[in-house]
Amino acid sequence: MGEFEAPMNEYLVFEEGPSQDVTLQWATYRDASDQCSLSRIWGGIHPPVDDLPGRHMGMVIGPDAFELAKEYFLGSSIVTSVPESEVDEFHVYPNPTADGMVGLRIEQGTEQAQVTVFDVEGRTVYSNSFNAISKSNVVQLDLSALSSGLYVIQADLGTERVSSRLAIVR
Repeated sequence: MGEFEAPMNEYLVFEEGPSQDVTLQWATYRDASDQCSLSRIWGGIHPPVDDLPGRHMGMVIGPDAFELAKEYFLGSSIVTSVPESEVDEFHVYPNPTADGMVGLRIEQGTEQAQVTVFDVEGRTVYSNSFNAISKSNVVQLDLSALSSGLYVIQADLGTERVSSRLAIVR
């Protein structure tokens, strides 16, 4: 049973409420999703015309997203699989990392590389340029300021862009 507590006049940020302590409960994730959808319609946040198409998309996409998430929780999908042609071109290690110190080994020479790290919401959380990277050169990134979670490291190498997932676990 999933449960959520909303204390009186402490939960809402933009107005007073709820007027008394409220405990919401759901037997399944689908029940929680249903209640969330309805509350947004009743609150005037989303138009009802978007509700059913959104639920349909969730039924189509949800099972695949769940299977992918399960791989992360089981630890079997920490690093993105890359096409065979790129396997030896870009290495991120250690992955996962506990201290946020990461090495990038780029297996091709480039005059400049722009390295960007994105969080799971697509926001840039780190960016840096590196000059004159020779073949097999290692670039060190200090990502110790980032919290635990999954990130995408992207390197723009002039004519080529490579990326990999990174897990920070503390």
